[in-house]
Amino acid sequence: ELDITVKGLKDTSLYLVNYYGDRNYGVDSGKVDKNGRVVFKGDSLATGVFMIYCPGKLLFDIMVEDRFMTIKTDTINPIKNQTNSGSLGQKVFNDYQKYSQELGEKNQYLMQQFEASKGNPDENQKWRDSLIALDKQVNEYRANVISKYPDLLLAKIFRMMKEPEVPEPPVREDGSIDSSFQFNYYRDHFWDNTDWKDERIARTPIFHKKLEKYMLKMTLQSPDSIIAAADRVVALSRGHRENYKWVVYWVTSY
Repeated sequence: ELDITVKGLKDTSLYLVNYYGDRNYGVDSGKVDKNGRVVFKGDSLATGVFMIYCPGKLLFDIMVEDRFMTIKTDTINPIKNQTNSGSLGQKVFNDYQKYSQELGEKNQYLMQQFEASKGNPDENQKWRDSLIALDKQVNEYRANVISKYPDLLLAKIFRMMKEPEVPEPPVREDGSIDSSFQFNYYRDHFWDNTDWKDERIARTPIFHKKLEKYMLKMTLQSPDSIIAAADRVVALSRGHRENYKWVVYWVTSY
């Protein structure tokens, strides 16, 4: 049961929309009462990332991991003013949304200063360093979630977003370097941080983007290479129904 109250809504409906691969499907809807409250029940509450949508406007995303959860917010700032109960996964997700919203505002300011200072190398470098420090801060936040809540879907998403750490290419006996080593290493380790056993990942906006990148950018677009890459991802997903369904559908139709 998903109990949602959005203060400020009236005479309208809320829609529960899920991510699946690169598609979005409306799975349930309900008319809000005079207090802006609606309750979704039943099989529509598969685990994954969902959108809460009202006609003409996406309000916010939620993380459905538990069978019972309550969300209260308003139309002024649905993320910042949100409170959650009944689901650790949703609370941790909303904490990250609030953090991202705050850092997004900082990033926008830093980018403006960076662009405005391009005529002053020293000043420009200062703002560049600030942007790099902000990016590092985000990565540290995500790493902390992975360490503290390894089984939550958000942690699985953050791990899936991590890029492989590519070593320096080895030097051959003749002193030359294999120019393709780093690309091949990156491609071969591209899926190291993806938990294929977790079928929730197919219902996130990240999984398909990663699959698409692997097939379109990390794979030579020749029949033999495409078939080999498709065989690899199908093999990785086999036995994990939702992930397998999407992978087979997409690699046989893209």
